[in-house]
Parts: sequence; structure tokens; C-alpha cells
Amino acid sequence: MFYLWPTLVRRHWPKTTRGEGIRPVFGLLLGIAALGLASCARAPVVDPPVAVSVTPSSGSGATYSFTAVYSDGKGAANIKSAGVLINDELSGVSSCYVMYARAKGALGLVEDAGVGFLPLGSDAGSKVENSQCTLVGKGASAADSGSELTIKGTVEFKREFGGSKNIYLYARNVEGGETPMFPAVGAWLIP
Repeated sequence: MFYLWPTLVRRHWPKTTRGEGIRPVFGLLLGIAALGLASCARAPVVDPPVAVSVTPSSGSGATYSFTAVYSDGKGAANIKSAGVLINDELSGVSSCYVMYARAKGALGLVEDAGVGFLPLGSDAGSKVENSQCTLVGKGASAADSGSELTIKGTVEFKREFGGSKNIYLYARNVEGGETPMFPAVGAWLIP
């Protein structure tokens, strides 16, 4: 079969550079699959985790203490990472983005550029900050219970980050399933 493959493709591929040759080759590939000489495997279906809720979902103030709950059908331990994104747009850049990374066993903040992770220290007096907010260690936690992961945290917003912000929830499981982050699940007004 594989020895004949180059011959079959050359024989059915027209001499053109405009893309019209794709149809005959596609038909040839379908024919080969129909004869059982090759198979086309489907990608496995991955069930994403679910962003259940964030409390409070709205309010105002220079400090925001939240509880975010996520769920996964295979259990909370199947959730690889989860986050609470606070920004005026759906972007981790220049945002207050609290993230839980199970592999690191830590809560932290995403850096200003939207890519790095600043982990929170293990003691209650620790703090970590970016240009938009400070994540406070006191009361911060991530805990599994059955199929649910609960994240608790408190952020203190910087004055320059003031204004109306949306709250988005995100989670990713070990299979690669992700929650859709849109639409926003809440709003916070920063003075």
C-alpha cells in the first residue's frame, strides 16, 4: 500500500499551482479510507471543567474578597489550573488575574504581560503583586471537595487600575478541556 502511495498521488495530481488539484487527491484519500486500507481516527471528546460561580459576583471597592467554585466530572483533582480574571476586557495583559496552578500547589498572580506566574508564599503574611493589584496571603486557599475546586482570595486594587471591571472565570483540566471565559460572570467597580 505505502509503496504505491507516491505513484497514486502523482497520477491523480493535476499539473497546476492554483489549488485545483486538492479535490482529486481528497477524493482518492476518501476512497482509500472507504476500502479499509487506511483509517481516519477521530479526536477524543474532552469534557471541559465548569466554572460554577464566583461570590460576590458584583460590588465595588478597593478590595475584593472572592470565592470561586469550579467543577469537573472526573473529580476536582482533574482540574489542572483555574483562575479569576478581573479586567475591563477579556485579556490577561495588564489585568488582575489570580491563578491556581495545581502542579505548583500555589495560588498566585499572572504577571503584567499576561504570561508569567508570581506564586504566593505559604505564610499568611505573604503578598504578591503586579501593576494592577496585590494578592494577599491571609485567607487565600485552594481546596478540593469531590468534583469541586474552591478558590478563595483577596485582592487589593491599585488606584491606577480603577474603573468598571468584568470578572471572568477560567479552568483547564489535565486532558486539555477548558471553560469558555466569555461572557463575564460578574462586575466590580474600583474607585
